[in-house]
Amino acid sequence: MTFDFYPSVGGIETRTLYYAKEMVRKGKDLSIVHLLNPADRARLLGRKTKSEETLNGARVFRYPYTFQMTPLLLLASLKDSHFRDKEVVHVFTGANTIMGLAYLLLARLTRKQAGVSVFGKDFLASRPSRLFFVPLILSLTLASRVMVNSTSTLSQLPHRFRRKATILYPGVDPATLGAETMPEKDPAYRKVLFVGRLVRRKGLVELLEAFEIVSRSFPDARLILVGDGPFRPELEQLVSRSPVRHLVEMKGMLTGAPLFREYATCDVFVMPSKTTATDTEGFGMVFLEAAFFARPAVGTRSGGIPEAVVDGETGLLVDQDDVEDLGSKIVTLLSDRNLAERLGANARERVLSSFTWEKATEKFMDMYQTGPDRVSITQA
Repeated sequence: MTFDFYPSVGGIETRTLYYAKEMVRKGKDLSIVHLLNPADRARLLGRKTKSEETLNGARVFRYPYTFQMTPLLLLASLKDSHFRDKEVVHVFTGANTIMGLAYLLLARLTRKQAGVSVFGKDFLASRPSRLFFVPLILSLTLASRVMVNSTSTLSQLPHRFRRKATILYPGVDPATLGAETMPEKDPAYRKVLFVGRLVRRKGLVELLEAFEIVSRSFPDARLILVGDGPFRPELEQLVSRSPVRHLVEMKGMLTGAPLFREYATCDVFVMPSKTTATDTEGFGMVFLEAAFFARPAVGTRSGGIPEAVVDGETGLLVDQDDVEDLGSKIVTLLSDRNLAERLGANARERVLSSFTWEKATEKFMDMYQTGPDRVSITQA
């Protein structure tokens, strides 16, 4: 059961999609219960009350979700997904909801293996509200397995839950990323790339200020911003008033080959995310995507980013909010071609050896001690 699944775009959505692909490829009987918020309901269901489809061999059941609909929705999804025939139930997102809690409770009552995923912001966002924090704690209590996406996220768990937690990093799909011949970098100018959801927490204000420092050393440099989100209108205003506005290009949301071309043609990838009172960067999957194309990265010492970017080996790290150092580190990589190429090569080697979706999915299934043909999984 998840609130985050294809065709929505994001790090968690990418993870759930590739887990599904790999599980089916490995012979699992997989059902996915996808709960939709009002905006997604209008986009994916229209006036329908539910939908069923087969995606890459997995059965996907989509339902509109509100708290008031929980009892009827629970009964319908249990029946449609053949819950009783499954041996493993995993609440991927929604452990802090009554629906997620109900799935875990029923799984334990029917002697199934039951697990939850916890991402960077889950504890931070849930803690201020009993409505979300109490179900989250109960879900962690019921779960036999807990998946976290980084050591940083693990450190947020109360100690009593850490013993049953497993760190499962995200990955990349080399076949997808390398499906097309990518163009060479344009030697006419240097390109600094950001990819991510446009929210203030991603450090976009600081990046824009740091790029002013970069432009003093490299007047030919360009800052490319890829993504969309609620901060976009304000960011557009900030860009329009910036002294480097003529050097900044906002390309909106890109996926597939257009996105991969941006990675392939950049000189440096940058995402200076910050930890706030209610959110943090659990890992930063975009760092792995940039690494696949052998691009060095600049990130912050925030959340799980130091696990995605190895400082001095695959990229460079700065303290969050340190605009001067952020600009300096970008200048360093644009100035020192040998350093940039060495870090980029290390990053690609690391991602190919340790961060593919095939390996990530194997670790997910190992968490439940499942062989290629031993169990069926309902990802709930």
